[in-house]
Amino acid sequence: MENILLALEQTRVPVTDNLYEEYNWFKKVFPIAAQKSVDGFFLPGFRFELIGVSKNINLLMQNEPYFVTKIRLDKLYDMFFRISGSAVGMLLEKALGRPNRSFNINRMTDLEGEILTAFNDYMFRIMAKFMTPKPVVNIKRKNFDMIHLTFILKNKETGESGKFIVSVPSARLEANAPAGKIYVSNEVYEQVKDRVVVEEVGEIPLKGKSKSVYVYSI
Repeated sequence: MENILLALEQTRVPVTDNLYEEYNWFKKVFPIAAQKSVDGFFLPGFRFELIGVSKNINLLMQNEPYFVTKIRLDKLYDMFFRISGSAVGMLLEKALGRPNRSFNINRMTDLEGEILTAFNDYMFRIMAKFMTPKPVVNIKRKNFDMIHLTFILKNKETGESGKFIVSVPSARLEANAPAGKIYVSNEVYEQVKDRVVVEEVGEIPLKGKSKSVYVYSI
């Protein structure tokens, strides 16, 4: 028993450190993109805060309706944006003004749906900069191969808040990089270099690209 406890103690710190390192990377990188998206689309007034990273979406969406947008990345992978009912109400009030009726996510107008879809598409185009090029075509999908980033969206003026979940395929974050590392482009590097530890990798060949791409490792 003592040997088992000793072995667990010896492995506990590296595992914990790796988990904290991965979470800290998400916390320092993706909220920047989320905040830039909401400020650019709705003007300043909201604050995005990352509160969790999970691979089980079922635990995140209990007891609350969501507006969901699916965006195709390639033949294998999609990216999902899920806005809770309370967050939807906040965003639509910012765009359209205070409504005369109580908001119901299940009875949205076409205009309301178009505004939310356009916002999610706007956020996707910003977050897509953090995606690596698509992996080889014959890759096999696995259960829980999506990373679900849960944000709290808060109205700075009223204090109201709602949940916003962005689901990203892990393969598009980790493709081409060794275990425990994520490669990012020069464009992403310029945005996060002052917030995370970044190592220069250099040019690497990517499938489907005629030219090598200069990348950094996080």
